[in-house]
Amino acid sequence: MMQHAADAFTVAAVLAGLWAAWLWRVASGVQIEPDRQALDRVRDPAFVALIHARAARDAWERAGGLNSSAAKWTAASVGLQIIATILGRLAMP
Repeated sequence: MMQHAADAFTVAAVLAGLWAAWLWRVASGVQIEPDRQALDRVRDPAFVALIHARAARDAWERAGGLNSSAAKWTAASVGLQIIATILGRLAMP
C-alpha cells in the first residue's frame, strides 16, 4: 500500500514539473505588443515611446506572473518527490 502511495506522489511530482516547464516555456515567449490603434492615432514621438513602454511593462508583468507560477509549481514538484521518496523508503522491507 505504501509503495502505491509513493508511486502516486512520484507521478504527481512529474506532472507538476512538466506543468512548471510549460509555464516557463510560455513565459519565455511573451511578446511586447503595443496598442496598434493607439499608435495609429498618435503622431507625437513622446507618446509613441510611452505606448511602447507600456507594452513592454505589460509584457514583463505577464512573463513575471508566469515565471512566479512556474517557480511555485517547481517547488510543489520537489515537495511531492520528497514525500514520494520518504514513502518509498518506508515501504521497503
